[in-house]
Amino acid sequence: MATDANSLLGKVTGGVQGTFLDWLSGVINIAVGLAALVCVGILIYSGYMYITAAGDEGKVSTATKSLTYAIVGLVICFIAVILVRFVLSTILGQGA
Repeated sequence: MATDANSLLGKVTGGVQGTFLDWLSGVINIAVGLAALVCVGILIYSGYMYITAAGDEGKVSTATKSLTYAIVGLVICFIAVILVRFVLSTILGQGA
């Protein structure tokens, strides 16, 4: 069961080619995913700060602000994903 080198090379490099819009949507998806990961990390850390505040008003205020900002950031990440998919599918005519 010998394989031809050219057919093997075609299988290896066949999926590499893509358009600039494919590359751009991949980069945007990775960036939004990383931003969402950071938001979740901040949510966890803010929750920990809130739990360990022990009634200190300054710490509770800081934790509450951090929680609010992290939730807003997470909502913005979800809106960004929806917006990117809308632009790619509707305006540019590609299936994202």
